[in-house]
Amino acid sequence: MAPPVPFPSLDTIVFAEIRNDTTQTIVYSGDSEVGMLITINILGDVSGLEIYNLDTRESLKIDSSKLITLTGHDMILGDQIIISTVKGNKYISLLRNGSYVNILNTLNKNTDWFQLAKGDNILAYTAASGLQNLQFMVTYKTVYEGI
Repeated sequence: MAPPVPFPSLDTIVFAEIRNDTTQTIVYSGDSEVGMLITINILGDVSGLEIYNLDTRESLKIDSSKLITLTGHDMILGDQIIISTVKGNKYISLLRNGSYVNILNTLNKNTDWFQLAKGDNILAYTAASGLQNLQFMVTYKTVYEGI
């Protein structure tokens, strides 16, 4: 029996990529600004999460004391935070133990709802503690201006 032949282009296709960077450039090719969906998986205890758009100097901060008051805990293993900055559909939810909780009240009062602009958009995040316990995924639709 002949040995299996490897799929020739398997090493050239990237299905997903995990990075340990806290700063990432998103290159947006659309013509119109667009919101995004940010999904954050919590892999352990986290406190004081802040997300920044370094180009526009906008920030989004989750106040840990408000989150504890609302849910009884700060961000813990197994949590998932979903943030939508899409115009007309802005929200922030926490998925914990199979239930969604609206955590809009935990945002800093000066929170900005990031939009992606054409070209490079540099996003970064930090945390007061548990930075290594954060896993981000950003998704968006590319929008072009019509005639």
